Amino acid sequence: MGRSIFTNRTTVLFLLVVLYADPFASFKAFLPFVSCSEKKEDLAKYYKNLGEQSMDKGDFVKAKGFFEQAANLGAKDSEVYIGLGRCSYNTFDKFGSGLDEAIRHFRKGLEVEPNAVRCYNHLSEIYCIQGRYEDALKAAQDGSRVAPSDVSSYVCQAVALSNLKRYDQAIEAGNTAVKLDGNSLVARETRASLLEERKRYLEAAADYKVLLQKSKKDSYLYRYAFCLDKGGKGKDSIAVLSTWLKDFPQDEQARLQRARLYVRFGMLAQAERDYSAAILDAPTAAYYKERAEIYRRQGRLDLYRKDLKAAENN
Repeated sequence: MGRSIFTNRTTVLFLLVVLYADPFASFKAFLPFVSCSEKKEDLAKYYKNLGEQSMDKGDFVKAKGFFEQAANLGAKDSEVYIGLGRCSYNTFDKFGSGLDEAIRHFRKGLEVEPNAVRCYNHLSEIYCIQGRYEDALKAAQDGSRVAPSDVSSYVCQAVALSNLKRYDQAIEAGNTAVKLDGNSLVARETRASLLEERKRYLEAAADYKVLLQKSKKDSYLYRYAFCLDKGGKGKDSIAVLSTWLKDFPQDEQARLQRARLYVRFGMLAQAERDYSAAILDAPTAAYYKERAEIYRRQGRLDLYRKDLKAAENN
């Protein structure tokens, strides 16, 4: 009968040390005892996992090395080549060269898995960066063909169509993405930006409102307030900004956005308070000049001149 690997005290101690130091140690320690084909497949998965972990940490150079080792083992997982593609345009000194290499990796992923929709989506994104909008559209449409319910494919179509100035079709693709997944922030944000670009401000505002409810991102607030104002609902925009400022009183941009609306509506006392608060946080020349204009309109010329002088010194 063959001797167990655990009868050797040194081997046991080695395994315990490696297990403690490396979460994948048990996997690596037993690789010598599995068949050759199983070993290659499992080792490729192991390197892929290491690559993904390194990418999550922002170390694309190390990640690329792990993905290359997985690919050299003949990995049949498109995610390996997606990882290589992503690392390529994050590690090349020349961005354009990295994009070309990324395209080759994404295409290799499709050779391995012809229905890998994420490869099509990544290709579409790269083609858009390169200005190859027809190619970007075709890649995104191919993604929808192999995965009709994939939201990202329709988002990619919307972006490509917008760049081709086929705006109505772009919005339609955005509509499809939102219908497929109403909780997708990317889908709704894409549609909102397309609607805003076409000056359909109140429709865009409705999307930004939903986005703001789902994610308290200040960028959603600014776009929501802007679209309300451009859509003829400036007073509603002030109300939205005021509600936000109750929760986030240090948001300087929201305060300035509200101050400028106050000025436009002739609410000068309220505008003065907002500018004064902004100046306390960041005494810039622009803020002093804008508050000076309020003082001028109020006939408070001493304060007007004082702020103009302060603007010169900031």
